[in-house]
Amino acid sequence: MKFKSSIINIILVIVGILLSTKFSAFYEWGVGTLFYFSKKGDMFLRIISVVGIILINLIITQGIIFFIYKKFKKKALVIVSLYNLLLTILIATMNIALFFG
Repeated sequence: MKFKSSIINIILVIVGILLSTKFSAFYEWGVGTLFYFSKKGDMFLRIISVVGIILINLIITQGIIFFIYKKFKKKALVIVSLYNLLLTILIATMNIALFFG
């Protein structure tokens, strides 16, 4: 019984990490497209896009993860949520670096 629970936890963590990565890559692509089409001096659009990607990733992806995993296992929820938060911080850092690049 405990072995089956461990396998379910591992599967849930893998699926959650893949979903988080896919959502984050999609949002990152959208922001990159906005940066490409915006002028160099259009700082307002860049700030809005960075704030948008952080909010979208935290609210939507974290919300999806929370509601799906709440019904299953708490350990998987914690691991996937931490991964998603770290991914969001990484994306935000990269986008902020683009301001000065």
